[in-house]
Amino acid sequence: MIQRDKILLSKTDIDYLMSSEELTSFQRVFLELALEKETTPWEMTVGMSEPTQSIHLQSVLKELKKE
Repeated sequence: MIQRDKILLSKTDIDYLMSSEELTSFQRVFLELALEKETTPWEMTVGMSEPTQSIHLQSVLKELKKE
């Protein structure tokens, strides 16, 4: 898990993911960049893991369902 204040992936986890045939080349590059603070992929990953984003998304979905 990649959070704003820490990355909860071990080097072994990262190495496994980076060599996994389950991931596309794009996913590997995105993961590599998401591990570097202040990059756009890092911001996107952190943003999606923060509760405020989830709450905001839920309220937007509720509004869309009303329409």
